[in-house]
Amino acid sequence: MIVFRGLVQSIKRDKLQVFFVDFGGSQEFGGKEVFELPSFMFKTQVLSQPFGLSGIKDKCQWDESDYFSSLVLNQRLILNVTSSDGEQ
Repeated sequence: MIVFRGLVQSIKRDKLQVFFVDFGGSQEFGGKEVFELPSFMFKTQVLSQPFGLSGIKDKCQWDESDYFSSLVLNQRLILNVTSSDGEQ
């Protein structure tokens, strides 16, 4: 069995939306597919970090996402990482 650390973001009827804290992304699961992890698994800090792209809407449509992917896929990118208040 493979186990991933996750945070339940929402519960709708019998489905749970789970965010994977160590590599990002989320997935929907049935209630019987999710279980509480033992406390020792929380000793390691969360490994993922939320981020956003300046000038991109919070919830972009698929065509915008596909367009962005077409611009950056297999391209060398230079990133300037700043905090949400603009500090580097």
